[in-house]
Amino acid sequence: MKTLFILLALMTSLNVYSAQKQLSPREDVMTHEEIKQTVSNTINALEHTYLYPERATQLRALLSAKLNNNGFRPNQTVDDFRRVLRSIIIKATKDTSIDIVREYPITLTSITSSKKENTYQHNDSIEAEILEHNIGYLKLAGNINFNGVYQAIEKAFESLSGADAMIIDLRLADETHMQIAQLIVSYFVPNNTIIGQVEYSGSTSPLVSLMQEQSAKQALPLYILNSSFVAGEWEFISYTLKHFNKAMIVGEETMGVGHFTKQINLNKHLTLKLPYAVIKHPVTQQVWDENGVVPDHFTKADKAFDKAYEIALRMLNTIDNK
Repeated sequence: MKTLFILLALMTSLNVYSAQKQLSPREDVMTHEEIKQTVSNTINALEHTYLYPERATQLRALLSAKLNNNGFRPNQTVDDFRRVLRSIIIKATKDTSIDIVREYPITLTSITSSKKENTYQHNDSIEAEILEHNIGYLKLAGNINFNGVYQAIEKAFESLSGADAMIIDLRLADETHMQIAQLIVSYFVPNNTIIGQVEYSGSTSPLVSLMQEQSAKQALPLYILNSSFVAGEWEFISYTLKHFNKAMIVGEETMGVGHFTKQINLNKHLTLKLPYAVIKHPVTQQVWDENGVVPDHFTKADKAFDKAYEIALRMLNTIDNK
């Protein structure tokens, strides 16, 4: 009797599990039409936005052939399709800066947790102060792309205008955009100086320093602090000023992200991250991509400030003794 009861309980549990499994929502799958449209959107983005059009031409032929030959299995999950498409693109272009990202619906819970995490991890700030021996210190941390950021940077440089040397701390800098980097570089080079050649797909455009009063320009010993996490637009500042002989770089090699990317929606589930531009230095004709910005003085990131301050003091004493 006891055995029969256990068997009945087990059968009931299995039936409940089976019913729950049937009622559970099925994973998102890609229909043939969705796959066809997504591949078409991918080809269009690569041909019109991708930095290297010759690779896009080869990839178009590959993707079109695979689509026409039913090489993409219909009714596969979004994640499976993403992996297949990403693999094809990277194998054809040999460009690992391309990525396909799965987008998930944003819920109130995810917004709340994300906001708390960002508050904890990123102290978005622009801090400026004059240290002992009249050394200016500008610290840029977190995401420097908030409302009023231009005015905040201008105010910071104005407060440091009387310094005899300056340290710019980028070690904790996260996201920004090229206009901010262009503005910061413009404080140290003459007006209308070509500070970079921006290469797009099939075209090149010069990037010049911004118009400012010459009295606002900083002509003083400059030290930029880097960590291995510094990337993108922040690397542009370091690389540009280093190779104009305007700054000395202290700390670690940066990440080496010289390509600038755009995000293009392929469908409601997937987004294509695609490099669309690269900036070459007008003097070196090189870019920091992959290799990063190499410091003039290597030191661990947490020791970079002390090292830069020491070098600045030594430089100021040398100037005073002349």
